[in-house]
Amino acid sequence: MPSDLVSTTRRELESAGRLDTVLGQQALILAERIDSPHETASGTAALSKEFRAVREAALEGVGIAANPLDELRARRERKLAGG
Repeated sequence: MPSDLVSTTRRELESAGRLDTVLGQQALILAERIDSPHETASGTAALSKEFRAVREAALEGVGIAANPLDELRARRERKLAGG
């Protein structure tokens, strides 16, 4: 049974028409790996960072209602990066 992260990612990609793209498939694979019980904390952190980047690239140009928490995180990351 897929995790919430995998299920949510799949639904987002399907609704955007991006599930069957290379980036869409990469996002799903990363979501599955993040939820793996075999990942270390540092491995999960690295996978999470890559997942965000791949998911963002896969959904680029698609108008998806953003989660307010995602927007706050993105704003914080931009601020920390000096942008």
